[in-house]
Amino acid sequence: MVQFVLTVFRVDQWGDELEKLLDNSFVPPIDDSDKKEEESEIIKDLVSKVLVMVEDKVDKLNPWQMQDLVGGLLKAMDYNVQISLKGPDGGVDVLANKDAFGFEKPIIKVQVKHRKVSASAPEIQHPLDANSLFISTGGFTSHAEAVARHNSVRLVDLKELVKLVVHWYEKMPNEARALLPLQKVYVPEV
Repeated sequence: MVQFVLTVFRVDQWGDELEKLLDNSFVPPIDDSDKKEEESEIIKDLVSKVLVMVEDKVDKLNPWQMQDLVGGLLKAMDYNVQISLKGPDGGVDVLANKDAFGFEKPIIKVQVKHRKVSASAPEIQHPLDANSLFISTGGFTSHAEAVARHNSVRLVDLKELVKLVVHWYEKMPNEARALLPLQKVYVPEV
């Protein structure tokens, strides 16, 4: 005795596509390079927007909080850090060095300017020398950039500072992270 089972189903929306697949034994491979490129562009756009959001948060910090954020960033980079107290600091807001006593080179002098206007050349010349870091959220004039190159002063603007903070964020001390609360977001690899 032979038994048969018959299944009947209804194909509404995809019937034409199924018929074409059944008629053709060869199905060309799907070219997903356009899709990957589009996903890559979406991820780049997302990262760009997130960095702008972080820049906005950094802009809202007061100058003392900004010094603390920079100090926290340097601590995340395994530097021992001394942050100047409020008041006159002689142009050095943060001192950073690799050893606990401050003898081992390099000793990095950091000046932090948290404002909208660009830092000028005289500001960069004043207290800093080689192995100095000048951070200005307002950017730098072209003359300031030339003076910095001539004097081996490393310049960091708001965009670069934010990229550094995001990169080192998980290693930053809690008090520095509390100034700029962020959370990690995962996106699929492309």
